[in-house]
Formats: sequence, C-alpha cells, structure tokens
Amino acid sequence: MISVNELALEIFDNLANYSEDFNVAYHELDNGAKIVDCGVSVTGGYAAGRAFTEICMGGLGEVNFRMGQVKHVPMPFIEVSTDYPAIACLGAQKAGWTVKAGNYFAMGSGPARALALKPKHTYEVIGYEDESDDAVIALESDHLPNGEVMEKIAKDCGIDVENLCAVVAPTASLVGSIQVCGRCVETAVYKLNELGFDTRKISAAIGTAPIPPV
Repeated sequence: MISVNELALEIFDNLANYSEDFNVAYHELDNGAKIVDCGVSVTGGYAAGRAFTEICMGGLGEVNFRMGQVKHVPMPFIEVSTDYPAIACLGAQKAGWTVKAGNYFAMGSGPARALALKPKHTYEVIGYEDESDDAVIALESDHLPNGEVMEKIAKDCGIDVENLCAVVAPTASLVGSIQVCGRCVETAVYKLNELGFDTRKISAAIGTAPIPPV
C-alpha cells in the first residue's frame, strides 16, 4: 500500500538539504527530531509553499502556480491536482489534529496523521492506514515546536522521535497563505465526505484558488 509518510519524507529531505534555496531554515533538536521553518522566522516563498502543500498531501498531489485575475485585478493562483483524492485530502491534508503540549498549540495536518489516526473515524471511512518508521507533520503555528512537543507527536505516531520531521508555517506568512489556498480540492472532498458520499469513488480531482496577499 502507498505510504504517504515515505513519499512526504522525500519532499522534506529536499527542503532540509537545500534550505537556503527555498528561503527556509533547517533545525535538528537535541532529541534528533527534525524541523524546517517555512515562515516563523524566515521569508519562505512559492517554492517552499509548493513543497509544504505537497507534504500536506502526503506526496500524492501536484502543485503549480499561474497568474489570473479577480475582478480585473492580477493575482497569483494555485492549482492542485491528485489521482488519490481520498487519501491525499482526507488521509493527509485535512487539518484534523490539534497538537497541544505544555504552552504549545498548533493545528496539525499531513501524513503523520495516518500513523496517529487523527481522527480515527476518518481512516475507517476511507479504509486507509499508513505503515512507516518515519513521520512527517505540517504545523500551522507562529512558533517552532520544542523537544517536548515533538516527543508527544512521535509517541502518538508510534515512532522514535528521531524519525519525526515537521514543517512549520504561520497562516500569516507566504507559505501559510499558499498551503491554506492549496486546500481547494480538500475542501470539496471533505464536504462530500461530510454529506455521506464515498470519497473512495473519486478517481481524480483538480482545483484552483487565488492566493491572497499576506
């Protein structure tokens, strides 16, 4: 079966290895957990926004940008497509994990959810559960997680903390804005799921949305 965490790990490693090229910052904590700051204390950019969004989708989505117009005003648009809508959108991209540890709070999305089964009902509905020794989580926050936070996430995923990777960006950042708009397909798939439609029957999906300025 496809592993969304293994696919996302490849994208994460590329971000970490070429952090300067992406205008992001790579950090490794004392406990071995790995973090890429995509907008907390760095500029980020469109390339980082694409990578962040693709990580959220567990490596099962393709992200592109184009210029468009809203009421004759030029604006950038994001285009998202996937051949695995249920797994990519509900099994990974859905912000279904409220991460709390100490004073830290963040909304969690991405493939790590498929290991922690957050929330379990979602995975029962789509019939998917990942198996991986590594986990990649995307956090919406204006602070980077500390070792305690990463330990808790790793425990919930059932993995060693040194095998946990996180990408972090506040919504009030360029990468944050891009990844939120990159949920244009997920929003539709989520709504269909809430209405009781079997989203496993959706063979492919594509969507587009304007990216508002920060």
